[in-house]
Amino acid sequence: MEGSDIITSNTGVHELSAERVRGKQDIESVTMEGSDAIISNTEAGVYELSAQTVRGKQDIESVTMEESDTIISNTEAGVYELSA
Repeated sequence: MEGSDIITSNTGVHELSAERVRGKQDIESVTMEGSDAIISNTEAGVYELSAQTVRGKQDIESVTMEESDTIISNTEAGVYELSA
């Protein structure tokens, strides 16, 4: 997306809302595979992600990057900030 494009898509159990303005990207998405929820705020190369997964009786909040890595960190300027 470029400029200030806004996308909203509702398909079955998938829901995506994304907005990007001058390099700042705000994304809220819900992807049902059980119940996954992801909220991402991106600005100047800084990523903040929060994901929640519910499958059966298991409640998991995690961010998975590149296969099954789960990372918790607080960083600034050009690095990823992930809440798991």
